[in-house]
Order: sequence, then structure tokens, then C-alpha cells
Amino acid sequence: MRQSAHLAGLAEIDAFGRRDLGHGTEPSLVQQTLPVVREAECPHQESVLRHLAHLPLTACLVQELLRRVERRDDLLLQTPAHQRPGQEGLHLHTASRQRRLICHWVTLGVATFVSEVPKTAIELAKRFEGFHRVPKTDPGHAHPYICPAGYWTIGYGHLCEPTHTPITETEAEAYLAHDLQTALATTLRYCPVLAAEPDGRLSAIVDFTFNLGAGRLQTSTLRRRVNQRDWVAAGQELRRWVYGGGKVLPGLVTRRVAEAAWLLRNA
Repeated sequence: MRQSAHLAGLAEIDAFGRRDLGHGTEPSLVQQTLPVVREAECPHQESVLRHLAHLPLTACLVQELLRRVERRDDLLLQTPAHQRPGQEGLHLHTASRQRRLICHWVTLGVATFVSEVPKTAIELAKRFEGFHRVPKTDPGHAHPYICPAGYWTIGYGHLCEPTHTPITETEAEAYLAHDLQTALATTLRYCPVLAAEPDGRLSAIVDFTFNLGAGRLQTSTLRRRVNQRDWVAAGQELRRWVYGGGKVLPGLVTRRVAEAAWLLRNA
């Protein structure tokens, strides 16, 4: 199932890359990537490294196709509709369809190879959320509390209703595992290049997403800088997200500094 989804996605991307983007005479990027994907998905593989060997290639493929879409759109915007020879049926709105296609394939393909939350992401979340708000009268349990940003929270930063029943640390860790898994999937959906980056970089953005939510990442300049692999600029963007309730929160300042350090560790 996974292999057929990969190959179908690659074939469809290759089709629009050569047809819609006008690169029919160029060597196909997929011709280089496809054999590696087939090898990586071989059911008789013996090495995890071989299983993941295709990630840099597929990440580069995705980025190149996105650049081609953007270049094509720029040219179309500068050319009147009646002066676009050989572009029958090709309109600007197809770009969004093509981007959705790429992102859908990445979600099914590249991201499926990064299914485990990095250890660093777990450590960051535990360090900055903490299993606290444990009343002395009820040791061993966490109770709901209002976090500095004004949200009801329990355990390790899990959003909850104010009436949520107290939980043990084991239950808090289960909540955290689920929340981080969601943050990981979202991070890879919006920043697919991180699938081919060191765990520290992925962990930094997963922690950001877990802390501030998918919507903040989706609409941020941070997302753009990450996908451009401009790590210095991405680190600067991270450090801007330190406000809660309209004021700078010292805890967020410290957290962003820690995330930026992991992001820049291999820059």
C-alpha cells in the first residue's frame, strides 16, 4: 500500500511537472528519485539507513517542483491571457491544485518515514511544560490550571476543560505523546524539508507547533524560512514568538532561545 502510494504520487507529480510546467524536454527529476524509493521500500531491506536514504532526494524533488510552479506563475502573470501560446487549459488557479498535490504526496510519502517523535522534542516539551500544579493535598496528580497565555491546561501542556479530572504523571505522558504526534504530523505537512534534516531541527519546530498551535506555523514567516532552509533567518523568526496575552512572557523567551539553538546547531 505505501509503495503504490509513493509511486503513484511520483508519477502524477512527474506528469504535471513535464506537461503543465513546460519541462517536457528536461531530464526528469523523478527518473533519479524513483529507483531510490523502490529500493528504500523493498520488503527485504536490512538497514534502516537504506530505508531512509531517499529522503534528501525526495525533499529536493519537492522543493524544485514548487520552485517551478512559482516561476511558471510569475511568467503567466506577466503575460496577457491571449498571448499565452500552447497554454490551453492552463490557468493560474492550477497552481493551488498542484501545490496541494505535492503536499498530499509529501504527507503520504516522505512524512510517513518520520513517524516517531524525536527524543529531543519530548525533552523540550517536558522541560518547558513541566508536570506541575500538584496540590500538597493530592500528591502524584496534576490538576487543571490556567497557563500564562490564559488557557486551561493539565499535565505537560495538554489543553483541557476547567472541570477535567486530576491525572497521574503516566496519564500526562500519554496525553503528551498524542499531542506531540499531532504536532509532528502538522510540522511535516507544512515544513516537509524537515523530514531530511537532523532530529534537532525537526524537534525545534515540533516543539514550536506543540506550544503555539498549527495555525501559527501555517501562516508564519518561520514556515517560509524553514522551507527555504535559511536556518539563521528561521532562528530569528523563532525568537519573535514570545508574546502571550499581549505581553512578553519570560518562559516563552527561554523556550524560543532553546528551540533556536537546536535549529542552528548544524547550520
